Amino acid sequence: GICYCALQEVSFCDFLLGDRGITALLPLLTFGRSLRSLSLAGNGMREQSVRQLCAILSDRMVLATLLILDLSNNPLATGAGDELLKMLRQRRRIIMLGTRGTQLRAEPREQIMRQSLANFAAAELGSIDTAMRLSEKRAHFMDIDLRHR
Repeated sequence: GICYCALQEVSFCDFLLGDRGITALLPLLTFGRSLRSLSLAGNGMREQSVRQLCAILSDRMVLATLLILDLSNNPLATGAGDELLKMLRQRRRIIMLGTRGTQLRAEPREQIMRQSLANFAAAELGSIDTAMRLSEKRAHFMDIDLRHR
């Protein structure tokens, strides 16, 4: 069998887990030692689960290899945007954070995209190559606005 700890890409895209389902899933993320791409797009995530996700990611040892995080198509509002921007500034290795199709206002979403681009510009060439390759799969990165910048 395949060990989750060895996977490089995982997509929970459109599983409609909601905040409670995401909360139950979060402890599993601490075992993703090789994970480079995580899609939680289309799960009904709101501020509560985003806050918990950002709290877990505040530990740089959790998902230390993560390059791509897609939260597109979730009903994320302003509070979630603030948490994501703070997390993205702390986790410079995350070079693509997808927020397309959320309820974030234009300004907070633009700030998140700018920080993603700054992280991307500062990344090593190997990380950029890996992220670009992984993001080509729609199931792993839906934010075409960021992908095409």
